[in-house]
Amino acid sequence: MKLRNIAVPIAALSLLLAGCTGGGASTGAAGGDQAQEITFQTWSLKNDRFTPYFEKLVADFEKDNPGTKVNWIDQPGDGYEDKILQQADSGELPDVINLPPEFAYKLAQVDLLVDLEAKDAKKLDEYVDGATNAYRYPDIKGQYGYAWYLGTDLNWFNTKAIQEAGLATYRLGFSV
Repeated sequence: MKLRNIAVPIAALSLLLAGCTGGGASTGAAGGDQAQEITFQTWSLKNDRFTPYFEKLVADFEKDNPGTKVNWIDQPGDGYEDKILQQADSGELPDVINLPPEFAYKLAQVDLLVDLEAKDAKKLDEYVDGATNAYRYPDIKGQYGYAWYLGTDLNWFNTKAIQEAGLATYRLGFSV
């Protein structure tokens, strides 16, 4: 089973859920219609700030896609990578998952993520290149995630104070 790795901007989540096939399809009661179950996993987002938003998003998606049930699970931040790796080892990865690029890399290496470039390259054009490129890896062909939010590691230095202290700024990786 391939994971539908879709770590996306919150506003685009409903579009992306529409493209999921999920792993838990079952036959519906009426006329043999397919009922679809999608597991959507976030990372520490069930809280006062985000829960109302996601509950509405899920309800709207289910309304727009009759027969589809979205099961939203939220994992606490502590040990999140270990939980994901355990899910992968047991074959129980969610269909839609919130993954930072460094976590996604490990799953892409073992072919457990969908190559979004191969699946729908046009959709990638809707995102900022620098953010989606975070899900491209030098040793793996393809693109394995939509940008949701990316924390950028930036270091700010007071170069004047550094110079006054007599430190050489080139050792810190920048020049004045």
